[in-house]
This record gives sequence, C-alpha cells and structure tokens, in this order.
Amino acid sequence: FGLEAMAESQIVQKAAALSGMDISYGLSPKSIRHTLIPLWGQAVSQGLYHQAVEMLQGRFEPQWIDRWSRSWAQNRAEFAAAIGRLRQSLDTSRPYSLVVDETIKPELAGALASKLRDETGGPAVVVVRKEGLLSGECRSYLPFDCVDFLKEMAGIFIQYGGHQQAAGFTVAPGYENDFIRMSREVLEKRQRIISRAEEKKEPEYHFQHLADALRVKEELIQAAPFGPSNPMPLASFEKASLPEPTEEDTCWPISQLLPLHDEDRSAGPCQLYLDITHRGEIIICRNNSY
Repeated sequence: FGLEAMAESQIVQKAAALSGMDISYGLSPKSIRHTLIPLWGQAVSQGLYHQAVEMLQGRFEPQWIDRWSRSWAQNRAEFAAAIGRLRQSLDTSRPYSLVVDETIKPELAGALASKLRDETGGPAVVVVRKEGLLSGECRSYLPFDCVDFLKEMAGIFIQYGGHQQAAGFTVAPGYENDFIRMSREVLEKRQRIISRAEEKKEPEYHFQHLADALRVKEELIQAAPFGPSNPMPLASFEKASLPEPTEEDTCWPISQLLPLHDEDRSAGPCQLYLDITHRGEIIICRNNSY
C-alpha cells in the first residue's frame, strides 16, 4: 500500500519527472533504494526543517530537485572513480574487504561498501575521514552481522549503529590504528561465518529466454515485496540479452528487455534475480542488494 501511495503522489511524480526517472512501471523496495532515495539523500537540513521532508509534505521547490540531481550526478561520477581505485587496493586473498581511503567523500562510503559486498560476496568495510574523524560503513550478507562485528570494538567508537546487514561507526580520536588492527582480528576470527555468507544460492527458476519469466508473474506478486528477510528469487537463463553492464544500471523492467531479441545480441547463460513492482512489472536484477 505504501508503494502505491508513493507512486500516486503528485509530489513524487514531479520529482521523478524532473530527475529523468521513469516510475510508470511501478515501484519496489529495491527500485526506490536505487532511484528516489539517493536523490532525496542529496537534500539538506535548513534550520528546523529538512528539504526532503518538506517536499514530501507538499512544499514543492523545483530548484531543490535540480540541485539534488546535479549533486547526485556528481556523486555518481566520483563513485565510479572511487570504486575503481578500491578494487585495485583489495587484498583478494581475504574473504572480506577492509579499505581505508581518506580522499573519498563520506556520503559515498555506504554505497561503496555495498558495491564491494555485492562483487566479492563477503563483508565490506569502507573507512573514510569525516569532519576530522575516522568513520566508515560496513555492509554484509547474513549470517555475518555488522552490528555484532562493531560491538566487539565498542570501546573505541564515539558512536556506532545500524542493523545486521548495514552499519556505520565513528572512531574516537587516537584509536585509528587500533581500529584497523582490531577490525582485522575480528574479521579473521569470523571467517567461518563469512564463508557461510558466501555460499552460492541455487536458482529457484530455470528458463530458456527472458520472456519465459513472465510465466511466474503471479507467483512473484504473491511473494513480494522483497527485502533482506524475503530475498528476491534467483533464476537461471540459457539465453538472455541484457544492456552492457555499468556501475549504475543493475535492474531493468523485463518489458524493456524483450525487444532486444536474443538472436540479435551476444547472449549466453546467466543467473539473474527477479523483482516485481506494485503494478506487476517484472524487474530483472544483476544482484540482490537492497
């Protein structure tokens, strides 16, 4: 019901249109996470009110959307450069990612940690410098628990918190080296849990072509909405035509992809996640992050 209310909101529709987003296919938790939420995340607090809250309550200022869109575009460009740099610095012999880069904008830390987690399958910790203090974001797949991981080092934090698959922290001054050492020790100690998180998920569906996924539309509607405790089903495809992968485009409405005839594209066997919007549009996703 919340997804429908959001999609029908004239405020949300205006914001999406000005930002070049197409929400006509409907919304899902994942689609909101990768479109509207990062846009609103560029809003700022002004005195006693916050721009995004003001907008959702009815105060529509087009210049806000324009400013947020430009800021988001800049962040996406910086994200692409940062993820390339972080990939090169990873210790691939470890089942986890722990990177420290004080040149990264603090607001990108969470997205970068999510990207590393999705690419490696293991927990990822990205540490940056924020207002003179060392801070960071942790992302993981269950059963590795981010909050439990940070709790073992609680004495060196000014603050920390979040939930099992996503948490943030700020290191107290003077404890920077201790954090790096202790976090490595805790991650090493939890390698058995990490290996369980990396176990490969078996596909729930097996299809020949993308169009075959339309057969399970009603099943997806009944199972949705999907999220961390109700993960999207995985499907294998013998032939699937997809746009060239980018850092951003991880999901596509299936109706957009069907005109890309398999015989006209370089397409091979692949595994993709299935999402569905509140309007019944099947979405094909490369990963299951939320």
